[in-house]
Amino acid sequence: MAERKEERLKKNIRVKLKDDTGTYDGMITSLSKSGMRIKTEHVFPTYKIIDILVKIGEKMVQLRGSVRWVFEPTIDPDDDADFDPEGQMYQIGVSLHNPPPEYVKHFE
Repeated sequence: MAERKEERLKKNIRVKLKDDTGTYDGMITSLSKSGMRIKTEHVFPTYKIIDILVKIGEKMVQLRGSVRWVFEPTIDPDDDADFDPEGQMYQIGVSLHNPPPEYVKHFE
């Protein structure tokens, strides 16, 4: 397996995801300076531009990114990388566009 270019932090952070069709709940499960893995009930197509509203400290910060990959929900516990016990959550990988300093400083 190839090594990651950046440190990834495992977290569970609630976020709001916005696109031109609406606003949806999500949960960041892994993040780095330039991207994140998010669980959500809403399916986003690959390359869709989305806004991610996340609380950093006491401030709501809006990040913008592009969906780079999508994992369909699975109820197969042997596929633990994508396992969702409820079988209803998509997982998306988002590449961030110019994340603001208040976000990036968490990785320095």
